[in-house]
Amino acid sequence: MRGTLVEKQRSHLATVKAQHDADLALGAGTVVLPEALARKYPSAPREWNWQWVFPATRTYLATGEVRRHHLHETLIQRAVRKAAIAAGITKPVTPTPCGIPSLPTCWKTATTSAPSKSCSAIAM
Repeated sequence: MRGTLVEKQRSHLATVKAQHDADLALGAGTVVLPEALARKYPSAPREWNWQWVFPATRTYLATGEVRRHHLHETLIQRAVRKAAIAAGITKPVTPTPCGIPSLPTCWKTATTSAPSKSCSAIAM
């Protein structure tokens, strides 16, 4: 099962990268970084490694630049809840950072403070 999740994550990131490349070709594709970081690395807001993993479907204009923000957190929460129901998990679950680089999201039941062993990358 782990191989399937990794492949889904790679596929998702390839789609996001293609979207970022298209944004760059249109003169967009920047993200907002902390002020000191943006000064130190002026090209960082356009670089791939600083982009959102789950970018918004629409762009917006801010300070003269066209940008794409991240998906609203409720969309991810709903996707995790839908996946939990499909998996037969009846307890409330929430997305939380997993701490495993290849699996960015874990399901955490609302009644425990530690992540469960059921980790999943969310396919949007």
